[in-house]
Amino acid sequence: MNKIIRELARSVRDLALQLGLGPKLNEDNRRVLEKSIFPVLSADPSVNRILFVGCHWYTWHYPKLVPGKEFCTLEIDPRRARYGASHHIIDSVENVEQHFQASSIDVIMILGVIGWGLDDPVAIESSLAACQNLLRGGGMLILGCDEVPEHTPVDLQQSATLQSSTPFVFPGLQTSRYRCEGDLKHTFLFFTK
Repeated sequence: MNKIIRELARSVRDLALQLGLGPKLNEDNRRVLEKSIFPVLSADPSVNRILFVGCHWYTWHYPKLVPGKEFCTLEIDPRRARYGASHHIIDSVENVEQHFQASSIDVIMILGVIGWGLDDPVAIESSLAACQNLLRGGGMLILGCDEVPEHTPVDLQQSATLQSSTPFVFPGLQTSRYRCEGDLKHTFLFFTK
């Protein structure tokens, strides 16, 4: 019976999403993303192409927050494709270089992926290196990671790729590392190529 109720609730939610009336996740990290990060990206004329990695029901409206930008999404779970952008790729971020040319993306956002499925240290490093290769010179890499032991498979400060990147003071937050409120200690990290 509980499974039927969950499926019914999911169907109602997905219908609302399709109608553009869907719910939003009421967490501090999502408020920061929607109120402080996306507006800066939207207003920046040098940002034209954004790759957003990691989709879920609460990401359905993100393309609308950066009107006029090419917003691509990538998610490994095919069931979550319905929450992605019109340009959506079903694949792992480990294979991202198969889908884009080098130096062709202005901003890559990887939020809630490291420690939530992308857990192998070698895969994390190779994914970060691939994303770095896809960024244009001066492009931004925005990571969103939970800093609690069960979702911290690696120390990102030890990442060779991130050590070769430049921390970037994000204008909307005035810092290159912003920790949100909440039990998961979600932290945004900003880098440029």
